Amino acid sequence: MFIDFRSDPFKNTVPSIALLGAVTGNVETANAFVALYNSHRDAILARIAETAPQRPTVFMHMQARNGDELMAPGAANLGTFIEAAGGDNIGAGIVPGMFGALSTEYVLSLDPDIYIGTGGTHFAGGDGVVVGPDVSFETAEQSLQALAADPIISELSAVRAGNAHGLWHNFHNSPLNIVALEVLASWIHPELFGDMDPQATLDEINSTFFAVPFIGTAWVSLPSQR
Repeated sequence: MFIDFRSDPFKNTVPSIALLGAVTGNVETANAFVALYNSHRDAILARIAETAPQRPTVFMHMQARNGDELMAPGAANLGTFIEAAGGDNIGAGIVPGMFGALSTEYVLSLDPDIYIGTGGTHFAGGDGVVVGPDVSFETAEQSLQALAADPIISELSAVRAGNAHGLWHNFHNSPLNIVALEVLASWIHPELFGDMDPQATLDEINSTFFAVPFIGTAWVSLPSQR
């Protein structure tokens, strides 16, 4: 069997969970997760469709580290989630496939409205965004502040305005991506999604579906955006 939470998770998470439920004999649990997933996703899509807000430009800096290439998703992967959350992914139409490098000149000339750096526990002790299981909020925030001081990243208006965030990179490879969609919506359109509580969604998934709950900091913002 083939499942996909990475290449096109926006399209394939639901059928992948349904398939896993069928193969493992956990159809009822899979159906319950699919129902939760669809209800949360549909709520965001409906609100975006009804209000048709102006789409701010978003640079998702994948595996963000000081001095590294400016990697971004194309019209796939988490790039699709940016669009679904009402943003304008600056990698779409430029990056072929799932992700690729953007030039410094391109990013600086566009000067996107929102900066999001992805990372994980593999950056612990290094110079990237440290988020994920067993990561404390203080560690995540400090790592994002350090990245925001990068000579290139610090030039972005979004960073200077405090509109910069860190996101667990492995959201793109997990059915937990529904939580990432809610996080992105709250960052991209806080005026529309001020009532959204991604942590409550994660708590519900932890208590209802996970034998081993996800405990840690999966997203973080610069202090002025908390």
